[in-house]
Amino acid sequence: MGNETCPPGPVGVNGTQTDLNAPVTAPTGPVGPGSPGYTQYHNLNDLHTLCQYGMSPSLTSAVLMTIVSNHFANPNLIMTENLQQYVYRTDSTTKIRIVQNTHFDPTQAGLYPAIVFTRGEQVPSRITIGDDLGAIDKRAQQLGISSYVRMITGSHTIMCTTEADGEAEDLALEVFDCLNFLSPALRLRNPFHDFQVTKLGVLGVLEDQGNIIAVPITVTYVYEYAWALQPLAPALKTFNLSVS
Repeated sequence: MGNETCPPGPVGVNGTQTDLNAPVTAPTGPVGPGSPGYTQYHNLNDLHTLCQYGMSPSLTSAVLMTIVSNHFANPNLIMTENLQQYVYRTDSTTKIRIVQNTHFDPTQAGLYPAIVFTRGEQVPSRITIGDDLGAIDKRAQQLGISSYVRMITGSHTIMCTTEADGEAEDLALEVFDCLNFLSPALRLRNPFHDFQVTKLGVLGVLEDQGNIIAVPITVTYVYEYAWALQPLAPALKTFNLSVS
């Protein structure tokens, strides 16, 4: 992950969604999960460009939001017919809100349907003694660079909210299916070592939102968290001590 390029303003960082990647435009006609272009039109091949330093807790939301925003960017990718009217755009013309839970935009506060992302705990674990990657990264070791790595297991809750219970179920199932169908590609070709949708939650009313209906979806994933240290000067080997 350490040698990847990073565009300015990674998506979903610093509490704003105005810098989301431009949605991928799919061709006319249905592009279902069995289509060769299904992963292509979700822009999965470009997820690795989110950051040159690899995955981090602050970028997990960006990856998931990019996938879902591209899915809703064109009605041809939306599998549920009655949801095809809710096309996502990066400006005020959007018909669906896709945001982080900490983001508030007064111009879209009452826009539903909405898909809200909440990052869960990111739990690091060691895979080598002292996190040392030297036994694997021999070239870096020869250059005096000490490389380290951990695996992080994390989770996200994706809240699918609408003003009607049937539509909330449809929206949640759409997101649930989309992430399930794309999970093999996310595990094989992108930043995650493991990725799975682990729960489709219970339909319910949001207590602080009046008549807004919601269904939560939980995803879990595992990714590398790596870093390196390089000394600025040779290590101290000898010294002279004079006593006057």
